[in-house]
Amino acid sequence: MTLWLPLVALFALLGRGGGASAPFSYVALGDSLTAGQGARQGYVERLYERLAREHPGAVLHNLGSSGATTADVLRRQLPRVAKLRPTLVTLAIGTNDLTEGTSADQLLSNLQIIVAALRATGAAVVVTNLPAVGLAPAVPPHYRAQIDGLVRSGNAALAALCRENQAALFDLYALSKTEIPRHPEYFSWDGYHPSDDGYERWAQAMWPVVQQALAPPR
Repeated sequence: MTLWLPLVALFALLGRGGGASAPFSYVALGDSLTAGQGARQGYVERLYERLAREHPGAVLHNLGSSGATTADVLRRQLPRVAKLRPTLVTLAIGTNDLTEGTSADQLLSNLQIIVAALRATGAAVVVTNLPAVGLAPAVPPHYRAQIDGLVRSGNAALAALCRENQAALFDLYALSKTEIPRHPEYFSWDGYHPSDDGYERWAQAMWPVVQQALAPPR
């Protein structure tokens, strides 16, 4: 597993050599939330629309897939990133790990490898933490407190991981915890994934974090 970081960094260096400057490349990794399940357009496409206005000719590569776990990102999504020569990478993953019983240690180990490898590409990296899943109508009431505890614990470790790797963090948990009780329309018909309104609010709140991550260092 320790080979991931140097290999990705090497491929990134090879991919960036010579020739005309590449277009702005936005690569999104994650699960059904990244894929936009539950709505006509997910948060990724909505962020891309904003990016395209500021970076004409920008291209989007959405690698998110429904049901993906951190292990799936490691195996199937991460190896594709360097060839896409990313300017920006967003990552939203981990909810399925919790619901499928991945241990906390394995989850954080996988996330460490993923985030470090993404940073090694030279792209700006924005990581979205785990949302307040326990508030979803589809989650059984007796399970809500338990899953919220797991989410909060995972998010604390993820915040430390992002600081360590100098990756930007978007706090979706705080947003969802605060706004979901007042906005049931943020959920799609399945009571679990966001609706178009939910994804739009996500993109709107995340956009300043993306802008700051892309800003030249002072």
